[in-house]
Amino acid sequence: MHAVQRTFDDLGTPLVETTFCVVDLETTGGSPATCSITEIGAVKVRGGEVLGEFQTLVNPREPIPPFISALTGITDAMVAGAVTIDEALPSFLEFAGSSVLVAHNAGFDTRFLRTASQRLGYGILDNDVVCTVRLARRLVRDEVPNLRLETLAHALHSRFEPCHRALADARATTDVLHSLLELAGRWGVTHIDDLLWFQSAGGHPQARKRVVTKALPRAMGVYLFVDASDRVLYVGKATDLRTRVRSYFGADDRRSIGPLLREMADVKHIVTRCDLESLVLESRLIRAHRPPHNRVGRGRAPTAWVRFTKETFPRLSIGRTPGGIGPLTSAVAETLREALESVAPVRRCSERISVRTRFAACALAEIGRCAAPCEGRIDPATYQATISPIGSVFDGDPSLALDALERQMARLSEVQRYEEAAGVRHRIGSLVSAIARQRTAAALIEGGDVIFDYKGARLTVSSGRLVSVNGEALPVPADDHPDEPRLIASWLARHRPVIRAAGGTYAMPVNAGRTLAVWQRRLKEATR
Repeated sequence: MHAVQRTFDDLGTPLVETTFCVVDLETTGGSPATCSITEIGAVKVRGGEVLGEFQTLVNPREPIPPFISALTGITDAMVAGAVTIDEALPSFLEFAGSSVLVAHNAGFDTRFLRTASQRLGYGILDNDVVCTVRLARRLVRDEVPNLRLETLAHALHSRFEPCHRALADARATTDVLHSLLELAGRWGVTHIDDLLWFQSAGGHPQARKRVVTKALPRAMGVYLFVDASDRVLYVGKATDLRTRVRSYFGADDRRSIGPLLREMADVKHIVTRCDLESLVLESRLIRAHRPPHNRVGRGRAPTAWVRFTKETFPRLSIGRTPGGIGPLTSAVAETLREALESVAPVRRCSERISVRTRFAACALAEIGRCAAPCEGRIDPATYQATISPIGSVFDGDPSLALDALERQMARLSEVQRYEEAAGVRHRIGSLVSAIARQRTAAALIEGGDVIFDYKGARLTVSSGRLVSVNGEALPVPADDHPDEPRLIASWLARHRPVIRAAGGTYAMPVNAGRTLAVWQRRLKEATR
């Protein structure tokens, strides 16, 4: 494990420094689709200190049902001269700001607020939300007859008595929140990320094992689930180790999680200093341990290569030995072959064909998608010239192939065959990314020791492998894995705007470099 000085950011936001906005609504009914808000009350607190209060009646522009008036005391006459939600909501949103919203049975209040926010064009209300009902269910369910606000306010000695008016209920909820936070501290809940996880983790069948997460830092790194015999079950990476591992005990309901947690006895971790170190270390650990719960093939090198066969009339094939464009996954290799076969009339049949071969051509020849050397329509030299746009790709210049694919996409768009045009764009993306990644990997391998500066970290890559971070050497992997240059190349492509080459030789081929850069930009814009 690396010795890293932790910052306050690594530790998350302590609860004592977290701003909470405790809110309560009164409404004309239970559904935001058919009912309206009649009153908003809120209390903003931090560290036990009240920072401000917000209260307003709201004109629902509809009659308040008699039973609602009897319950809340809010009548049609009281709201007749009040502001509408169009005026009240902006003021509340400004009051709440980016604070953590708290409510008793928070789903009810947040549904009304989110519905109004979206209807009025303020977008999705994305504040973190804490529900005092869910916290109480975790902390005091066995000590109270029910989880109603009135019951909890009495049991936890609130200074305010709920009365179905928004501000009074918000004040009572604030006292209940503070009492629940004090109780949660006994469970090690000291930061807001702890609290958000804690309120949703109680019903998990393996919740008793969550104690293993207490030692995890709030820092970037790689985590390893191990069983009682210290066998590695699963390897993953995270920007926040504690939050990520705790999520397995909460909302993560994937079918594979249950068996993993049943076998898990402990969680080990390694703190890293940047996401590239996490990416490389995760891949190395997966290869070293072959964890049974990692997806099959994860951490292993793609082994597919697209190349021309060595024949008089070559065709495109996918092989498992180096040569051509690769290494690629089987799916990407197949997409790439489809893209190249649509660029020029290269033959697709697997029969060996010589200049004397004669047999009936297939349907592709009839529609102009095969040069049909099987019928003797074309000699080897002319065939090679015909498929030269594909050959130039293997020579390092995909410009002709990309031009041909772009023309196909334009023709399909003109006749409104948009799905087929999107398919061509997908094949263009496969070709561009494969060529760019192969060029970057080759530049890394041929460049010897190359140093990159990235967000305060100095990374040394030697012959395509990450060897040190900030001058501290990484453990040398037991295998000489051929896929690590590809991983680093993909990472460089994603983060290129914020990476600076600070030493060594890192040079890309000039040939078609501008064409690839333009297509990379176009494809990125098209997927936004």
